Amino acid sequence: MPSSLALILANFEGPAQGRAIGTWTAWTGVSFVLGPLLGGLLVDGASWRWVFAINVAPVAATLAVLARTAPDPARDRSSRVDLLGALSCAGALGAIIFALIQEPGRGWTDPLIAGALAGGAAAFAGFLLHERREPRPMLDLHLFRSRNFTVGNLATVAIYAGLSAATFLITVFLQQVARYSATRAGLALVPVTIMMFVLSPLFGRLSGKLGPRLFMTVGPILAAAGFALMTRVDAHGNYLRDLLPGVLVFGLGLSATVAPLTAATLGEIEQKHAGLGSAVNNAVARVAGLLAVAGLGALLGVGFQAVVEREVTGHRIEGPAASFLRDAHRRPLDTAVPAALRGEAPAIGPILEEASVAAFRGGLWGAAGLLLAGGLVSAAGIRNRKREGGGPGRGAAEGGRSRVRSVG
Repeated sequence: MPSSLALILANFEGPAQGRAIGTWTAWTGVSFVLGPLLGGLLVDGASWRWVFAINVAPVAATLAVLARTAPDPARDRSSRVDLLGALSCAGALGAIIFALIQEPGRGWTDPLIAGALAGGAAAFAGFLLHERREPRPMLDLHLFRSRNFTVGNLATVAIYAGLSAATFLITVFLQQVARYSATRAGLALVPVTIMMFVLSPLFGRLSGKLGPRLFMTVGPILAAAGFALMTRVDAHGNYLRDLLPGVLVFGLGLSATVAPLTAATLGEIEQKHAGLGSAVNNAVARVAGLLAVAGLGALLGVGFQAVVEREVTGHRIEGPAASFLRDAHRRPLDTAVPAALRGEAPAIGPILEEASVAAFRGGLWGAAGLLLAGGLVSAAGIRNRKREGGGPGRGAAEGGRSRVRSVG
């Protein structure tokens, strides 16, 4: 991913670069949203194990294309891998994500959870200190001297955390609560794929002409409004009436956001750091999504359990049925009821359903809040680059300017 974006930064500039980034964004966005659909088809038609094999063909095709088209770059023989930085960063993320995943079953006060969070925070602090002193760091902190790079990555954290959490949540809710098949759940977000493929190059081109700040502000706000519209969905909702309007608004906002976000974040990075800058931005996006999905269980568990406790008291449910419901916060959005309890307490199924809908809506509001924060951060911090500035890779791209203009 970072290398593909670095190729674009090296060979395009100005409005042509914005359009190229828009095309890149469209295809990466398509792959991101098509994942649930392809996964659903494999789950329903074959086996979930096949999801690990689908990378083979695209990677093989990419290697074949690169062998014929990509230039052979000059290699820095003095470079080396920052092993200590890599290990401390991986350790920090692993500990924090472990704590977030295990928290619904153990609680924040559990020594294992508290210890993992403290250890992860300490490892991350050590990682930053090491990167400041390392001559060839894995993460060059000097990149953050660029205002747009820093603000763009802050916006990336918020936007991709909200995006990843919500798309995961929607797919799970539709299958486990609304009883969609895996394929139908994957199809639910296909309109977003189509909109990104059509509109991302357009917004990339407009961003190159008008500057990215407007699109990075309005886009996330629109996407947040799309999530807000989706909160109308319940366990028996109609897709066309209750879900599709929100999906379309979300798709429009996402299409307007991603290409300008990428262009603004990397727009002030020198060509020699283009690969590193794009790698940092991609890593920030993936880590934000990873942490958001890992922490989603804790957020859902709060809303889920509040409804369950209220309904258990209201229906005066006791015994094994009450114990099962009170333990259900470990499995938010799971509406399956053991056969032995169905006759004992018929209200269990409706209670789990109601609690799951409440948790789903709370998760969507949380994701909407993250996207809104990303838009406000962009509005306050992003600066539109002067058009005569030439863009990233200006010096390195001089030799290929005629080729870029012919493509444009």
